[in-house]
Amino acid sequence: IGNNDNLEYGVSISQAADSSFLLAGYYDENATGFIYPFVTHLKKNGTLDWVKQISIAPSFYKTYTRAEAVKTADSKPNGYIVLVDATSDDNTYLVRLNNDGSVAWSKKFNTSSSNGKVRPIYNNTGTLLGFYILAEYGRTIIRTGTTGNITWQKTVTHNVQGNLYQFEDIQVTTDGGCIAVGNMYTDGGSHYSLPVAFRFTSTGTILFG
Repeated sequence: IGNNDNLEYGVSISQAADSSFLLAGYYDENATGFIYPFVTHLKKNGTLDWVKQISIAPSFYKTYTRAEAVKTADSKPNGYIVLVDATSDDNTYLVRLNNDGSVAWSKKFNTSSSNGKVRPIYNNTGTLLGFYILAEYGRTIIRTGTTGNITWQKTVTHNVQGNLYQFEDIQVTTDGGCIAVGNMYTDGGSHYSLPVAFRFTSTGTILFG
């Protein structure tokens, strides 16, 4: 990263509890044609602190990278959670980073997360419970524990053939569940769309949608 033969792209940014920032993106290595995800840590005044490449299977196509800051129960920085969609092998990688950018653990899921999202889940005392992932081109919600193991996974389908849902964003609700917002498309996405919202309990039951 920073080499002259690389094209670099910023994709998302998140602010940590100490007011610093984590920028996530990907870079195109012209010499090989491979695309790799990376994260860049900025101090709260915007100066560069460190840059890390995330070591997963490289891609020949755009690699979607999203990152969110994680905090402790007493609101101190507690590393980061990074969601990477490697379009070359159609898998999703969830990577937990420490405060210095070193990898604490990583998990691979056999699903795409093109334009996906990841959100930390906390209880009412601020303790980290796990993460929500928006995956499978915005049609699947995954809940994991604190080390990335899947607690439940739900794909939302329409009861009319040819109609489909595609979520664009997901947020954690105060009861530990989540709400996802997006659109319902007809005829396989080629025609009319209608905004929709689905709310899920912490165990994956749909409350409305």
